[in-house]
This record gives sequence, C-alpha cells and structure tokens, in this order.
Amino acid sequence: MELSKLYEMRYYANSLMNGIDPTSRVQFVEDTVMNIPQIKKYNEDVCNLIDSMIVSIASAGERQKGKIPFFIMKEDRENFPYFEKPVSISELCICMNKFVLPGMVKLRATDLTRGLLNLGYLKEVSIDDEKSYKAPTLEGVSLGIIEEKRTNSYGNSYSVNLYNIDSQKYIVKELAGIIEASRNT
Repeated sequence: MELSKLYEMRYYANSLMNGIDPTSRVQFVEDTVMNIPQIKKYNEDVCNLIDSMIVSIASAGERQKGKIPFFIMKEDRENFPYFEKPVSISELCICMNKFVLPGMVKLRATDLTRGLLNLGYLKEVSIDDEKSYKAPTLEGVSLGIIEEKRTNSYGNSYSVNLYNIDSQKYIVKELAGIIEASRNT
C-alpha cells in the first residue's frame, strides 16, 4: 500500500476519532452516532494501527521528529487553486503548504526543485567553477517551466524559473513521485 494512501486513511480516522467530518472539516453535533465513545475508540484504534503501518513502511529519512511526510489529499488536489500567471517554485510551495495537516512536515521548494532536477525537467548550469543555477531542460520547457532573466538593484543579472499553469498541474498531480525523486541524490 502506498504511504500517501495510508496518510489519507489516517487523516480520516483521526478526524472521525475527534468528532470531525473529514470531508467538510465540520464538527459533528454531540448526539450523532459518530460521537458514541465506542465508535471514537474504534477510530482511535484504527488510527494507531495505521500509524504503526506507516512507521514500519516509511524509511527513517522520511519521518522528521515523528511527523508524517507532506502529501495533498485527493479532494484537495482536484480543487487546487492554481495560479493563472507563471510563479516561482517558492510561491507554488507556499500555496501547497496551506494543505498541511497537523503532524505533517511542510513541503520545501528545494525538495521540489531537486525532484524536478532528478526527473530531468531541470538541469544544473555552471556559471564558473563555484557557482551554478538550475535551468529548464527541453522536457521542462515542454512541461511549462519558463526561464526568466532578471536584474537586481545592483545591476547583476540572474535567472529565475517560473512555472505556468500546466507545470503547476503536473507538480500537484505527480507530487509523490517528485518528492520520491528528490530523495535520490
């Protein structure tokens, strides 16, 4: 079973255990069947069972201080608020982190960049012996990654990668694979 599916199942069990509808995030009224102590205990046991499965499956590097790795639930992926204009990976990452659940590690832009690099959508370009930057490959350009040249207030030029709506959709859809690829350094 995929870890992302286990995390999703854990979220549902944890919500139900706490008397919250996991689909709407609305608190159940006190007199519903979901607030019966035996049902709450059952959902707590399910949550603990899923936790033990996650611990046994997840590698030590995937867990950070007992937190579960970042993922976006299917419903949230389907309703993700994409940017119409191209944005940086940091801006996309900030938007994605709005979906962080309690006990979850936040997504880092460096993880997405490293994953896209390892998947062949970005490449390392050397400026000199010590400096380099990441630029889109032909595959990255066809995905919708745009390299834009900018100049700072000191007159120095630099490149920034921007992600159009097509590349944003790819990143959200393939997030688990991109994160996995980021670990293959």
